[in-house]
Amino acid sequence: MEVGASCGKTSAQVALRYLLQLGMAVVPKSARRERMVENLDVFGFELSADDMARIARLDEGRSLFGWY
Repeated sequence: MEVGASCGKTSAQVALRYLLQLGMAVVPKSARRERMVENLDVFGFELSADDMARIARLDEGRSLFGWY
């Protein structure tokens, strides 16, 4: 949220941008038009190396999908 506030983006946009900058394929899901527009607005900014490192430090080494 802090990174998003510093660049005027939502935390969801920052998360999508982070994954894109890591070279991962991202397929965001939303049925709401405003969220779809928000999801597409991740190509007009880049996260700094410092921002990328700050986000990487959030990793607690746990799977979000139930397997390890």
